[in-house]
Order: sequence, then C-alpha cells, then structure tokens
Amino acid sequence: MVLVACFSGCGSPQKATDSDGADPSADSTAPVATSAPTSSPASDEPETFADPEDAQQAMRQVVRAMRTERVTAFEFELSTGGVVGQETEGVVSAEGWTSSTAFVSPDPDGPSHYTMRTIATAGTLWMQMAEWTDEAEGCWLTLEPGQTPLGVLAMLPEEPAYVSLLAYVQAIEFADETRSSIRAELAISRAMYLLTGKFVQLIDPDPTTPRKGRVPVLIGYDGRRITDLTLQGSDLAAALVDAGADPTDQARAALDATEITIEYPKSDAPRAVSAPAKEKQYSAGSRGCR
Repeated sequence: MVLVACFSGCGSPQKATDSDGADPSADSTAPVATSAPTSSPASDEPETFADPEDAQQAMRQVVRAMRTERVTAFEFELSTGGVVGQETEGVVSAEGWTSSTAFVSPDPDGPSHYTMRTIATAGTLWMQMAEWTDEAEGCWLTLEPGQTPLGVLAMLPEEPAYVSLLAYVQAIEFADETRSSIRAELAISRAMYLLTGKFVQLIDPDPTTPRKGRVPVLIGYDGRRITDLTLQGSDLAAALVDAGADPTDQARAALDATEITIEYPKSDAPRAVSAPAKEKQYSAGSRGCR
C-alpha cells in the first residue's frame, strides 16, 4: 500500500515539496541500441500496415503543430491495479501553465483524497493544497529551484513533462490499417518523469546511474494531432531491468500493475496564465500568507 501511495505523491498536504527525489536527467534524443527481444512465432508478431517513415513523418508534423498551439490542454491519469492514484488536468500557453491534481492515497481507514493546484510562469512554480487551513488557507507556496510539488517530477517550472515529452517520442510504425494509432518509444529517463521522485527511488535504488534504453508507448492519432499517449508500467519495469536497475519484488509488482495515460483534448479557448497575487504568495519557512 505504501508503494501505491508513493505513486500518488507519497506525502500529505503538510509536506508539500520534494527536492531530494531522483531527477531523471535529460538524455540524448537519439535512439539507443538495446538487445533484441527473443524472437516469437510469426503469427504472434504485430502486423505492420505502413512504412515506418510515414509514421515518423506524421509524428513530426503533428508534434510541430501542437507545439505552436495557443493553448495545449492535457489530462494525465496514473492507475495501479485499476485504482486511480493521480488525475491531473491542465493547460499550457505562451505565458506558462496551470493544473489541478486529485490524489488518492490508500489508508487503512479509507482512502485519503487531496487536491493540489499549480501555477507556473516566468520560470517560477507555485502550489496550493485545497486542504490547507489556518495561515496557509488560500495561499500559494513558492517552490525553490529543484523542488517539485509533492514530488511530482513532471511538474517543471518551464513546461510540464506531460506536454514536453511529445518532442522526444520516437515513432516506429502505424499500429493498424486505420492509422489511428502509432507504436512509438520514449527514453527511460523521459518516462520516469511521469512517476513521483519517491517511487523512482524505490524502483531504482541507484537513480544516479543513467539508465539507457527505451520504453514502448502507444500514441493515439487522428490525422491532425496526437489525441493520447499510453504507457504500461510493465514495459517500463522491463526496460529498467534490462538497463541494469534492480527494483524490489514489491516495487516491480506495483509498477507491473500500473498504467499511465495522457490525453490531449483540443482546446481553442484562450487561457491566460498569471502569477498568484503577491499577497497570496509565501515561501518555505513561513506558515502562510495570512
């Protein structure tokens, strides 16, 4: 149960930031050679319906188009064993980004629900918990460089990884004859941003060692833009083991039961992102803004 809690922030509203979690560092975007999987009977091999170059070109075009949108909306969901632990909805615009996240942490007396709001603009990230009371109620905590809200690694000051990782997805081929989905790969270090820092430490006890390798992802595609991205935790676990990581059996089981999805709904509505009012901001060490 602790492992599931670490997926959903591994903390409480009182411990709002995580600066000591593993930081999956940026890696080369070039493909990294990995050992070939054991061959299987031809009947078990996925059928290829299009020239891989077509899928790669389609991916490049739609990512380029999405990166120039006035507003890019995203909806992130992480579930383990069919139980949703984190749901994040947000938008990215030229001014910055903002999001709202619902966490569910397992508890012997029943699950605990937390709601976190974040705003990022001009390289500064603020967070607020709906459950904060007294001096912190309605206030926005200014995060220091290197800190992430509740250890959610994807929430970076410049741009959330939920959107920025699209630039690093490498298309392989269309998944079916309808060309509505693309088989693709993502570097391990990029995929790790979709977890919390605490869980990264559990599944990779030596996170300072760069893990070279790639993880399969499935991309939804409607001919004009990417509609969604799906990553299976079991694929990430296998890639980590192949890259030399040694997660505990419990951590491996939790990751094997995990599914991550990111949807990218079309949004033309203008959404200005601005910093919280000065009087509502406070820094670490202070009890609040009141």
